[in-house]
Amino acid sequence: MENDLHKHAQLLIDQSVVTGISEAEQSWLQKHTSDCASCRHYAEISARVIRGLGSFSFEIEPGLNVRVQSAVTQQARTLAVERDLYRRFFRGFVIALALTCIGSVAVWKSVAWAAAQANLPSAVWQTGVVIFLALPSLSVALLLIVAPRYLLNTDGERRSA
Repeated sequence: MENDLHKHAQLLIDQSVVTGISEAEQSWLQKHTSDCASCRHYAEISARVIRGLGSFSFEIEPGLNVRVQSAVTQQARTLAVERDLYRRFFRGFVIALALTCIGSVAVWKSVAWAAAQANLPSAVWQTGVVIFLALPSLSVALLLIVAPRYLLNTDGERRSA
């Protein structure tokens, strides 16, 4: 029960600094802090902290707020444009990868037959088919990594074509 009184007193001390407390709570807190050394110490420390924080006040240039808000807004726009570009490139990569898989299945047997007629070792024709069919996916993946840097101007907006 005693511990609850101390917690309640500390809560009231904190509230009195931030939002204020009622007259009844203020009188109870004054009576409690006059009797309780640990809560009185807590109140003194809290008052010192608030005074210390008050000494950090400073004035800012009036236009600074507007500049900070515009910089944050510009950065948000840049990130939104980049995110849109990455989504488009990712969709292109997925489509290219799907077409690569479909093409691999469609072409594999006919290339195997042609390679057998030409007496090509299987490692040679299989490597050739994999490289040939993987080029579209690799090209789109490269664009996914590199292109956003070249498609955006220095303000983070799309370049006009």
